[in-house]
Amino acid sequence: MRTPDLAWQKRGEKERLLLEATLGGWLVAPIEHVGSTAVPNLCAKPILDLQAAVTNLDCAGDIAAALAHAGWHYVPPELDARAWRRFFVKVAQGRRVAHLHVMLLMR
Repeated sequence: MRTPDLAWQKRGEKERLLLEATLGGWLVAPIEHVGSTAVPNLCAKPILDLQAAVTNLDCAGDIAAALAHAGWHYVPPELDARAWRRFFVKVAQGRRVAHLHVMLLMR
């Protein structure tokens, strides 16, 4: 059984800041660290989940190009099968380390 990892909060904040610095032009709200690793003292899967709000999902290709150098991979919508988001996976040392869920800002 997994035990809570107290470093998840710091890792999430670091990744959030890096993403905001790279994606600032597309974002309409701060990126949020979400999912099990965002909950203090919770046993979590070893993958950060971050959520970014944009006004139009058509920016996904440009976001993919901006993130590619940092180990992020774009999962095409036809493979993700979720029309309401664009999904990115960060890989380091052959393993998933983070997910980015790019979503429309709902007002």
